[in-house]
Amino acid sequence: MQANGKVGVLIADDHPDVANALTALLLAQSDFVPLGAVATARDLFEAVEATHPEIVMVDWELPGFDPRQAVAALREHGNGPQIVAMSAYLLAARAALAAGADVFISKTDPPDSVLAILRRLRGVPPSTGAPAPGERPNGARPIFPRRPGQANT
Repeated sequence: MQANGKVGVLIADDHPDVANALTALLLAQSDFVPLGAVATARDLFEAVEATHPEIVMVDWELPGFDPRQAVAALREHGNGPQIVAMSAYLLAARAALAAGADVFISKTDPPDSVLAILRRLRGVPPSTGAPAPGERPNGARPIFPRRPGQANT
């Protein structure tokens, strides 16, 4: 946790609209603080070393991002942040989880679902009315968490 008691989140996405929207969403929360947004894999690793985030939200198609090497390298940097893989392509979910991401979210997920996933990653129980783990409101797509005991590659 950051000195202010908030969970630090680093955003890595080469689409400025996505990075800005996630930053605004996190700024509006009392339990998260955005630690910056980067647009390349190189900048991601530098920012992780500089900011020591608890959570890294990374675009699975980030320029220069090689999932097999990058996930292991991210785990070595800082204090081993939790990794949230993001993509507009649901087919990326399987590859992201196989590479060792902690959870996958679609870039089309509504903000409340994104926040619920981030809070579950940090062990915060869902508030009343929030979806339970693995459930989505209104029958939306399922969450793709990494399976317990699944090895990081």
